Amino acid sequence: LKKHGFELLGHGYYSKVYAKPGSNRVLKVTKADDNWYDYISWARESGWAGKFAPMVYSYKKVSFKGDTFFLASMERMSSDVGRLRPKDGPSFYTTLVQFHQFGNPLAKQMIRSYNPDLHQFLDDFFEKFKDEGRFDLHGGNMMIREDQSFCLTDPICGSKRTEYRRLREREL
Repeated sequence: LKKHGFELLGHGYYSKVYAKPGSNRVLKVTKADDNWYDYISWARESGWAGKFAPMVYSYKKVSFKGDTFFLASMERMSSDVGRLRPKDGPSFYTTLVQFHQFGNPLAKQMIRSYNPDLHQFLDDFFEKFKDEGRFDLHGGNMMIREDQSFCLTDPICGSKRTEYRRLREREL
């Protein structure tokens, strides 16, 4: 990808994210067939994609020189919450989302008051994935778009349960 003008923006344990300068999309290259696919499939089917879950434009399995990996084209985010300073408004998301996960009534009320749609998304998300592996809720998996809207990009870690199907932009 670097030969074709892509720059590495970030990485996690199983994936790396690349983009061309100035592009509004990124390529997520994943080496594991994990349950991120479950998350993006659920978000697309339930109407949360492009809102509080990332908009994924395509997803495919690729075999190259004996290796298998997964390639997703998705919307580009402005920053991850973990890089924000405490004085930046959205920096509080990590704590509130983590406390919401454990049912903290004050955190749930604060999110509901701040953004009722985010509260509904989190309720739906935690209900859907409560038995599907483990939550991976840290500042690097919570992102902010250019317009300062919040997005959970990769919030679960575990084995995939949804049957793989290539996703193409024209189908989404």
